[in-house]
Amino acid sequence: MNETSLTLEMDELHITLDQELQQATVLENTALAILVFDAQANLIFANPAGQNLFDDWEPKPGQKLPAKPGYESLRQLLDKARYSHGSLTEDIGWTDKRVFSVSITPVQDGEYVVVLHDVSRFKELEKIKNEFIATASHDLRTPITSITGFSYLIKRAGPLNDTQRNFIERIQNATANMSELVENMLNLTKLDLGEESRKEEVDVTHLLFEITDECQPQAELKRQLLAFENIEAKSKVFGNAIQLRQALRNLIGNAIKYTPDGGVITVSLEHQSNLVRIKIKDTGYGIPSSDLPHIFDRFYRVRNNGHDDIEGSGLGLAIVKCIANGHGGAVTVESEVGKGSCFSFTLPLIQQQLRRSSKREIHS
Repeated sequence: MNETSLTLEMDELHITLDQELQQATVLENTALAILVFDAQANLIFANPAGQNLFDDWEPKPGQKLPAKPGYESLRQLLDKARYSHGSLTEDIGWTDKRVFSVSITPVQDGEYVVVLHDVSRFKELEKIKNEFIATASHDLRTPITSITGFSYLIKRAGPLNDTQRNFIERIQNATANMSELVENMLNLTKLDLGEESRKEEVDVTHLLFEITDECQPQAELKRQLLAFENIEAKSKVFGNAIQLRQALRNLIGNAIKYTPDGGVITVSLEHQSNLVRIKIKDTGYGIPSSDLPHIFDRFYRVRNNGHDDIEGSGLGLAIVKCIANGHGGAVTVESEVGKGSCFSFTLPLIQQQLRRSSKREIHS
């Protein structure tokens, strides 16, 4: 080996060592807690911030997370990532009441990098914001109700000319829209604040029949066909019936609202593994692909699609998403402009229902 080659190799070695030193310095000094686990969930590495997370346990390589109260959420999240072999991000509570945003990423050789970011301050600010919105929304109910009530009483006070009647109708339409917005904001804020809601065994098949029957008059006004297809006889879930009713009413109501006269809306319900999947499919205007990633965002509405005149607050689908997440389910959408949309609302079946479904499969 000549002197030039030796010099080049030494330079490359110095560069590699410098890079590793810089990486080590970042890991040592970052405020983020970083933990690395192997494929069997044994600890490989913990930076200083990661070690400081634990008051009653000293993290050492080769150990598993302690089976102690307060660490269940992190253990469950790690198991979830290991079984799914994918990345995930969720918020968890810690033993000292702090809230961490946890990101778990699979790397080489089945290892997992866990990064915990303290978001307690942001959660507290979000809670204050939500409480303010809840208070403001509640206080707005009274004046809106008064305006609506007096607008109807004006008609009884004496005869009105056409212009006055037109003004009254505009007031009533505006207060109806404002009332819907306030109710949606209040409901969404209650969901955000995690207010305790009564959960019980709910037959969503029966619930779906009731809601569809309620929505039939709206569909008939637009000469639409609102029909069922592939409905399971019984589908028991554990949830809040009022919230589930609201979510399904929002989805079916949206399908009617965004489908032109003479269109078709089909509602189906089927069991898939441990889930019940409800689909609301329409032959409506459809959603542009550029809008699909944002369709469940708060106050988001599709614009410049030729249908901006359709009333709406942009909160209905955000409420549906919150309710689905709060019940351990999900909501997704597929859509094509000019052909229509299909919203899927999934919920976990209760174990008793799963056992009955399994028996039917065995006997069949």
